[in-house]
Amino acid sequence: MHCIRTTGAVLLTLLAFSVSSKEKITKLSSAVGNFPPYVFCDDQQVRGIAVDLIQAIFGQQGVSVQFKCYPWARVYGLTREAVFDITLPYVRNEQREFDFHFVGPIIQNRVVLFHHKDRKFPELMSDISLEKLKKYKIGANLGYRYGKMMDDFDARYGLQWAKTSSQNYRKLILGRTDLYVSPYIVGHYERMQLPENEAKEITSLPDPIQTTDSFIIISKKHPRYPEISRLFLEGITKIKMTELIEKLSAKYQLPTPSAPGDSSGSK
Repeated sequence: MHCIRTTGAVLLTLLAFSVSSKEKITKLSSAVGNFPPYVFCDDQQVRGIAVDLIQAIFGQQGVSVQFKCYPWARVYGLTREAVFDITLPYVRNEQREFDFHFVGPIIQNRVVLFHHKDRKFPELMSDISLEKLKKYKIGANLGYRYGKMMDDFDARYGLQWAKTSSQNYRKLILGRTDLYVSPYIVGHYERMQLPENEAKEITSLPDPIQTTDSFIIISKKHPRYPEISRLFLEGITKIKMTELIEKLSAKYQLPTPSAPGDSSGSK
């Protein structure tokens, strides 16, 4: 019975590939999780800056991308087993590099520290370091990674984890934490979902603690990774990335994130 189940699971995985090894790729599947404003998973069609960006890039190659939403842990597992062709947006780390090929980058993220506007942090206006941060309570969202500095901070001093951005903003307003770490675009979007009087109480430090690139990832088990990667890299050369990202940012009423290779960051 175990052999029958195993064989069935393998066949199901093979049938789930949206591309056949003998056919030209015209359609890709992507598992994603809710990550506004990059990915919106709600009652409407899956959308967001990252979703629209990927559709535009592959569209240049005559390839459509069909998105389906799951919890992020399941997104990772399904894509790792090549049930779905791609997922996004992901930053690099050692575990992910063991399981996936990284293709891109697609968007550059500025990781910043938000705070109550009445708090002043003169020592953090430049050259932010662990030594300068160690005396502060820093909020963070469960399930997120913010780069090496915050990994080290968490290991040494402990981040103040919460389930949502709104909970972290409430802690700032109540004075239970000093700072809240988030990608700027994500933090800005979530701040604007607060009641207007609360949103006005939140600002961010001017300099990022880290700038990271986000990528498409493809399982190392996927038999057509080279073709999918080539389609993406050829497609991205056919569009003006900076202009496209500016257009999508205006569509979603957001500040403009950086295109790959643009070091200017968001303002």
